[in-house]
Amino acid sequence: MKHILLAASVLMLLQSACAQARPDNTISGIDFQKILPKNENRENALKALRSSAEKGNARAQNSLGSLYFAGEEVDQDYAEAFKWFNMAASAGDALGQSNLGLMYLNGNGVPVDVTLAAKWIKEAAAQGNASAQANLGMMFVEGRGVEKNVNYALTWYRKAAAQKNVVAYFSLANLYRDGTGVRQDYAEAMRNYKLAAEQGHAEAQYQIGLMHKQALGVRQNFGEAVTWFRLAAEQSHAQAQMALAYAYAKGLGVIKDDEDALRWYRLAATSGNAAAQSNLGRIYATGVGVAENLTEALKWYRLAAAKGDTLAQASLGAMYEQGRGLPANDAEALKLYRLAAAKGNVSAQINLAGMLMEGRGQARDEAEAFKWYLAAGEQGNTQAQYNLGLMYAQGRGASQDFAEAVKWSRLAADKNHAGAQNSLGLRYANGQGIKQDYEAAVKWFRRAAEQDNAAAQNNLALRYSRGEGVAADQVQAIKLFKQAAAKADADAMFNLGLAHEAGQGVKRDAAVAYMWFALAAQSSHTDALKNKNRLAKKLNRQQTTKADAQAKECRQNSYANCA
Repeated sequence: MKHILLAASVLMLLQSACAQARPDNTISGIDFQKILPKNENRENALKALRSSAEKGNARAQNSLGSLYFAGEEVDQDYAEAFKWFNMAASAGDALGQSNLGLMYLNGNGVPVDVTLAAKWIKEAAAQGNASAQANLGMMFVEGRGVEKNVNYALTWYRKAAAQKNVVAYFSLANLYRDGTGVRQDYAEAMRNYKLAAEQGHAEAQYQIGLMHKQALGVRQNFGEAVTWFRLAAEQSHAQAQMALAYAYAKGLGVIKDDEDALRWYRLAATSGNAAAQSNLGRIYATGVGVAENLTEALKWYRLAAAKGDTLAQASLGAMYEQGRGLPANDAEALKLYRLAAAKGNVSAQINLAGMLMEGRGQARDEAEAFKWYLAAGEQGNTQAQYNLGLMYAQGRGASQDFAEAVKWSRLAADKNHAGAQNSLGLRYANGQGIKQDYEAAVKWFRRAAEQDNAAAQNNLALRYSRGEGVAADQVQAIKLFKQAAAKADADAMFNLGLAHEAGQGVKRDAAVAYMWFALAAQSSHTDALKNKNRLAKKLNRQQTTKADAQAKECRQNSYANCA
């Protein structure tokens, strides 16, 4: 039993947690203080109120119902609240009708019955009850208990707004912002949001902040956005706290301050906001503005992941995969990645596909990996598009299809993905899925090579060596082969071996050729191994011993300054 001062509006059943129309769920009573002499004994006052209600005073009946509904001065009892509201409503009292309608609308102590809710709320609205008018507007917007009709909703919202009803102001603002049933009008939306915000409506304050941040009907102004976010945040509005935290983290409208960002994230997270919990996890996992703390990171990621936050699920999956802060567990990583991937999280889709390709956490499944790369690729992820190009070209996870390989490789190549540019160059060079075009191949190999892609440097070198799509230039070819070989590219090492054996662009030297073949062979290059063994029969022991020593030194020097 709660012992607090009675007021006309004793309970808000449903807080506005997002920018949607919500019923004005104030169960309305009358100001208990106004019907009692000052300092009246509370027990006697309650007896007097009950006596008046029992004698048929509708306002007293409504007030007594409000007390039972809220559990003020009496134990909460919806059945008793319903009884007294029903008496007041049946006697024609607008407050009782509105409250009875809300009980039916929300299913408080009675089964939800939107038809009866509409009946009583309509009667209260017709008598001028502002809360009932706002609720009737909401019901017409949603088609709850009445036929959906935005024009009727506007009529009732405006009637309630004329009485300065905060929910009506907020609901009208939503309609004008979204252009629902009216011409979209950001200025009118802002005007109504401000009227609601002036009455302390936290969601309205938050929406005003968003309009300033997103430049909806006003010039973008992060400072003004922060002002409104702060007003809502100080009322424990979790999304506003999130927005304020982000502003401090990025220095938008305020001086960048990691401590303030952390404080607001924590407030929102503590109130159960999943996005804030996920952000806290990220902060502790990365040590941004705070000492890295993997225990804290795991704690917040788990809370957010349990609420279905996909970023937290993907991040927690990565921690299991990498064994950060806890023992590595591929099976648990797969489970979390799947949860997030199924909801469209791109990083989870990519990571899940990678594990499936490698057979980690379960047997290798290239078909399922392809499915997740496709899901990420269709969302525009460059890495996934590159992988799809490779899989179509190699017939892995899907039937070999060079035309599809070209399509996906081009999408990633156009976004400057070096690997995809090299792949597209190969398709042009080999005429796979597209008409053979050496000049186009050279163009794409060059773009990738300029990004220091070893495979592309090797492929471009081959074009110079063969004069395909570019004038033959053996010196340039050797230069490019060496650039690729310095990155441990086995194909480039093999090609350097061929060049030294043939004296193509360099002095002919079978021992140096042997060295390059030996280096490539150590990377499981089968043709290099064959050529190394072939040359071993032509060279003497002293030559091969020296070449093997040079190969060892080359590896130790990370392939720099090799012969």
